[in-house]
Amino acid sequence: MLPVAFRAGAAEQNVIHKKRTTMESWQEVEKTIKRISEVVWCSPAAPETINGVKCDCVLKIRPDYWILVEVSESTTLTKLRTDLAKFATVRPFLFSQNIFSECFFVSLDEQTSLIESGKGQNVEVHSPSTFATKFIGGGWGQTRMVGAGVRLE
Repeated sequence: MLPVAFRAGAAEQNVIHKKRTTMESWQEVEKTIKRISEVVWCSPAAPETINGVKCDCVLKIRPDYWILVEVSESTTLTKLRTDLAKFATVRPFLFSQNIFSECFFVSLDEQTSLIESGKGQNVEVHSPSTFATKFIGGGWGQTRMVGAGVRLE
């Protein structure tokens, strides 16, 4: 048994559990977004570092055409804009290598100003549900693609 000074009280245990549950559920959302991307573009989705920038999801459709999907769990506008700015570094580099990239940004908190910022950079900004429904229809909690292994419930 740990000394009293090292034991987490009920409140601390709830915070630890909530943080773990949130991280686990966020990882599930990220995994689902990657799987949807793989189904839509018929290509493996994997994280990759491009020009020193870590990208969550890169799909190499053809040698000269890639899809980039950045998934963010943050809800602060400053952090979201920082994540969105990754594309401003990656896209010109890829273009210099004769690779066209189409960029998507998925965030739990879909904010109007972020959508506008994305439009200015030719980046589509979505919530998980709008990303899913853009390509496979239905609702976030209703859509299933059992044959493809995608389940959004």
